[in-house]
This record gives sequence, C-alpha cells and structure tokens, in this order.
Amino acid sequence: MSFFLLLAHGRGAVVPEEVRRPYDRLPRYRGYTARWVHAGSASVLIAGGDSLAAPRIARVGPLLGVGVARLDNPQEVRRWIGQYRPCVSDLELIVADLACNGYGRIGSYLGDFAFAVWDAVALTLTVARDAFGVKRVFHARPRSARSGHPDARLLAAASRADLLALDERYDLAFLLELAALRAPTPGRSAFAGVDAVQPGTVVTLNDARTSTRQFWAAAEFQPDERARPIRSRAASELCNEFRERFLDGIRARLTGEPDVWSQLSGGLDSSSVVCGAQWLARTDAVAYGVSGTVSWLYRWSTDGDERHFSSIITKHTGVRNELVQDFWSWRPEDGLPPVTDEPNPEHLLHGRERRTRELVEAAGGRVLLTGFGSDHYLLGNMFFFADWIAQGRVRDAMREMLRRAAIGRVSFWNLAYRNALLPLLPATLRRRLVPGASLPPWIRRSAAESAHIVGTSADDSYAGPRGLKYAALVQEQMRSIPLGLRRHDLLEGLDVRHPFLYRPLVELGLRLPPEMCVQPHARKWILREAMRGILPEPVRTRVGKGGNLGFVHQALIRERPTIARILDDPLLAQLGCIDPVRLRAGIDEACRTGAEELVSAAIYTLAVETWLHVRSGRPVTETRREQGNSDLHHQQGTHLTGRFDAATGRTV
Repeated sequence: MSFFLLLAHGRGAVVPEEVRRPYDRLPRYRGYTARWVHAGSASVLIAGGDSLAAPRIARVGPLLGVGVARLDNPQEVRRWIGQYRPCVSDLELIVADLACNGYGRIGSYLGDFAFAVWDAVALTLTVARDAFGVKRVFHARPRSARSGHPDARLLAAASRADLLALDERYDLAFLLELAALRAPTPGRSAFAGVDAVQPGTVVTLNDARTSTRQFWAAAEFQPDERARPIRSRAASELCNEFRERFLDGIRARLTGEPDVWSQLSGGLDSSSVVCGAQWLARTDAVAYGVSGTVSWLYRWSTDGDERHFSSIITKHTGVRNELVQDFWSWRPEDGLPPVTDEPNPEHLLHGRERRTRELVEAAGGRVLLTGFGSDHYLLGNMFFFADWIAQGRVRDAMREMLRRAAIGRVSFWNLAYRNALLPLLPATLRRRLVPGASLPPWIRRSAAESAHIVGTSADDSYAGPRGLKYAALVQEQMRSIPLGLRRHDLLEGLDVRHPFLYRPLVELGLRLPPEMCVQPHARKWILREAMRGILPEPVRTRVGKGGNLGFVHQALIRERPTIARILDDPLLAQLGCIDPVRLRAGIDEACRTGAEELVSAAIYTLAVETWLHVRSGRPVTETRREQGNSDLHHQQGTHLTGRFDAATGRTV
C-alpha cells in the first residue's frame, strides 16, 4: 500500500506534534509502513515501495512537493527549467518548474499526476490533479485538537480521502448517490469535510481562503464540421493524425524495458493497444513492446467469453497470455475486500485483481496497460442529426438517416424521432414524452430529497445547447471517466497506464466530426481505420462486444447466502438511506429476471453496503481461508473494528 499526506501550518509555524499524532496512528494500525519527513512548517507522511506509481518527495528551494507523477512531455519541462538531469523523477521536474517559472504552466503538464506543493515563503498549499483524474488527491482543513472545529491555520492534502477523515464521518449524500446508481457530485468524497480535487484542476489554499482554477475541460474542444464527409481527403489526413497520436500515447507509456504488460479482453480497444505496442517494437520505434497480456474469463457467463478474439491477437503478436478466470463478487475464498477510501462495485472483485497483480509481478512486470478511455470520446452518439437540422442542413440529415436506417435495418421514423426530433423539443414537452429513470425502489424518498437526489430526467441526455447536442453528450461521458478509473485501484503495486487517455489524442478525438466516430456496424470508425495493417482484420472489423451483465447476475444468484448475511441488518438502513425490505425484494426480482437496470442498481447498493461492513469490521463472508483471516487483521487493525454509530455515520 502506498499513499502520501502533507500537513502544513498556514502561518509558518511548525506543525504541532499533537496535530500529527492522530494521522501517524492511522497507517500504523492498518499495518502499513510509513515515515514522516519534516521540513519547517510542513510535514509529510509517506508510504510506498519501489513501484513506479509510488509517491515521491521533491524539495527545490522553498518548495516541498509530494505526490505521484508520470509525464508524457518530460523533455519539454526540462527545457522550461533550463537544466537536464537524467535521473530526476517527474515529480522533481514539476517542482523545479514551479520554483523557476511559477504555477502558470501546470495546465501544460501532460500525463498522469496528483501532487501537493507547500511554499514555505508564500505560505500556500497548491494541490493539482491531471486532466482526466487518473491519479487522485484530496484536501481538507484539519480540526483543532482543542475545539474540534476546522482550524484555518492548518492545511492538509492526501492521496486517500480517509487519511484526512480522522473522525471517520461519512458524507451520506455521496454514499447515497452511489447506492442510487448516480455519479457522485464532483468535488465530494465519501467523508464529510474532505474535498476531492476535480480532474484538470488546481486548488490553492492558505490560512485565509481556498481558490480553484480549472486548466482543462472537454468543453473547450468542439467537433470540426469542416472535415466532412468521411470519404474526403481531410478525413484521410485525420485518420493518419489519429494513428500517429495513438501510437505516441502507447510509446509514452512504455518504459523501454521488458516490464510492461497489458490487459487483453479481445475487444477493439485493448487489442489495439497490444498490437500497437508490438508494431512499434517490430519497426524499432521502441526497444520493447508488451511482454505479456492478462485476460479475465468467466466460464459460466457466455456473454463475456472473448477468448476467440483474444486468441487471434496473441497468435498475431506472439505475446504470452495469462487467464484469470472464475473470480466473482463475494467469493468466500477471497476473504474481505481491502479497506479502500471509497466504495466501488469493482472492488468486490478484489480476488481477481490480486491474482492479476500476482501473475504480472511474478513475470517481472511493473506496468499494466489498459484499453480504458476510448468509449468516453470515440463512441459518439447520433444527436448530430439534431445539430445538422439546427444548422439548416435538413436535407443532409434526412439523407444520412435514411442510409443508416437501411444499413442497420431499423425504422427510419424511430431513428429520426429519437435523434433528430426529441433533442430539439422544449424541455417541458420532452419530459412528458420521455420520462426519466426513477430511483431504485429501496432508496428512501426522504433521504434522497435531503441529499438533493432525484430520478434522472430526459434532459440529462438531451440538455445540451441547441446545435451542440452531440458535443454536450460526449462531454457528459467524459465526466464519468474518474469513476471508471476506480476499477484499477486494487492493482496497486503495478503502474496502471491508459494509452487512450493521452491528452493530445483525446483532444483530437473530441474535435472529430461525428461521422468519423459513429458509423453503422462500425462504432469508433476512425480507430478502426487508423489500425488498418496493425490490427488483425477479424478483430478490426468485429461488430459488438461481450458484456458482463450475465456474470454479475449469476454472482448475485450464486452468493445469495452471503448477500443475505450482509442485509440481515444493513448499515445503509441504519443511516436512513434505504428500506431493507424493499432492497431484499429488489434483489430477489433482479435474480429472477436479470433485468439490466435492476441488476446494476442492486450491485451498486450492495457495493456501498459491503464497503460499510468492511470499514466497521463486520463479517461479510462466512468462510474464508486462513490467509484471508490474517490479511483481514493486517489490513483493518483495531481502529476499524467496533460499533457502527448510525446517528453520526461513524465507526466507534
């Protein structure tokens, strides 16, 4: 386990020992190895081994920085600071640049980073997070040991929200949003009084105020309608540019050593990453591509079996493939999930993540590539028909809708109604025609109202400005990236990297004309075109992809005894968030019908409930291996075991 915590005194005094002591106690009780580094008016608590993703400390002049950073443009940053030191870490480059040139260039740092920098002269704490939220960082104003109220003189930042939550008070609105299958409100964390730094944002704190500046937003990049149609020369040039940037994104995430592995599902995205890396190696553009791949398989879930396509990739590249199969949520032999600082349904698959990490590390791997990210900006949507009509291109819209309806063998009228007419209707009329999704039936209405959570309305998808409906929906998809990235938390020890989140590639993808993303039977059209000659044709031209709904549904059925124990006295019910009787009935119905919306809602609520159980020390699984019991005591420690106080939302 690796993490960092920075405490600073906003008036330049040494951070008192009585302030540091409670923070020092937390990691020790969890069994982590941590050390303090003191520097005048700031103190840093840091833990981590030799992982490439472990946090680092850097000191340049009056600046003390701590965090994680992997830059895609380190050479450019070196030019800014006018010096070249081959062994310097990327975090040191960032702190050196801040010391030399100020904070104006943070938006020019490309890559994955989350850091906190204390300026002992200006007495300011600056906290920043990369454009897509690959890395995480939180900030808070610690409470005074005497009064129990936030002390404006004390400033804190950490890589985990629970490190800043000494009293373990939960933000019930955050937990309820997740349990209700809603994206958490940006800037919130699972703990009261602890704020998350949003992606692409810099937060500056001193003893008087907190200011926020956003340096990157998807809304700044709009589709370029001048590059139409897709058969034009401009489209060919865009495909070539996309290919170059995608390969640049892969190259920037390779290490030059045979220590890089990749996830491989057999889908278009992960297959493109693996084949792109091997193509770079074959053409001597890089010293090494990927040394192996990992595929997840669930043999009792037919819709998720992608072995046919993943085997095509491994045969084409000659890369080793390891199968991690038949791990599911609440598997008794996996024991309890690790103690995380936020709940996530993917954390229920901690056994799968542990096995993946063991396989890669045993083979000498330190980096794991993924295919995550392209769905958020390359899938597109067909609201561009409404945009065309708003721009006066009615004939173009009708002609293209007729063509797509014929190719897809769907109703022209249904396609036009949903993608051309509805987006242009007034919001009040739209809500009548397309009712929004209601909250799961087990969520208490009073709790939802107090947390300002309502059922989704039609406007959630159609609410973009007239003429910009397509771009607005893509931007909404981009906002969901941080939540999706949480699935990789339990692979800690490996440096997980995402080539599709290379910022120049994303910015190009956001500017693409919609037709270059959305084509009948060829979603992500530009990626398919860019990978000609690199990706095997059966994978490049495949239609559709296996899902995991069947696997999740079967896990609900298979582990009903464990779920029943969890719901015997649910903590969410004690907090007034859910009706336990309705939740049990909803899970029964989800198991019986397999309805997608009901299964998804059930798994999210159960993920939050399981997380609360783990943090409060309650048993989840009835039987577990001897090692599982040992790990439980090692991970939790005595401060996490005890009585759950529903009145305060704390474990006491």
